[in-house]
Amino acid sequence: MPTTTNRRAGEKLQAGGGGNLPRKRRGKAEEALHVAVANFLRLAIRPPWMWTTFPAGGGGKVRGARLKAAGLRAGMPDILVIGPQAFAVPYEPWSVTVPLVVGIELKAAKGRLSPAQTDTLKALDACGIPTTECRSVEEVEKALEESYVPCFASARRRAA
Repeated sequence: MPTTTNRRAGEKLQAGGGGNLPRKRRGKAEEALHVAVANFLRLAIRPPWMWTTFPAGGGGKVRGARLKAAGLRAGMPDILVIGPQAFAVPYEPWSVTVPLVVGIELKAAKGRLSPAQTDTLKALDACGIPTTECRSVEEVEKALEESYVPCFASARRRAA
C-alpha cells in the first residue's frame, strides 16, 4: 500500500480503504508512561529534592541534529532526580551532605535499550550515579525507594 508523509505531523499516511488513515505512532505507550511518571513525580518529590526530564526522543532528524550540535549526549536517561544525601563522618560529631543523582530510563512493555543508552547508563553507574530502566510508575517508585529518595506519594497505594 503506498504511503505519504504528513509533513506537519510527521506521521505516515496509508492510502486506500476509506481515505488516508494515520498509522499508529511509534512510542505512544512510552509517551503515556512518561506523562504518568511525571504526574507521580510532581506529587512525590518535594524540595530540596527536584527532578527533570530530557525530551530528547522524537522530532525527526533535524531536531536530533540540533540537539546533538547543542551537546546532548545520546542515551541520557529520560529522568534525573537530584537531592541532598547526608553521610555521617566516622569519629566526628558532624555529617557531610553530598548530592545524590538518580537516572531513570523509561521503556514501554516491549521497548529495548539502544546501544547508546546501554553505554551511557553504564558510564553513569561507573560515576556513582545509580540508573535503572523502568516500565511502570510502580517501578519508578521502587527505584527511588532503593536509592533512598524520599517520596511523599505512593503509586502502589493508589493502584491497590
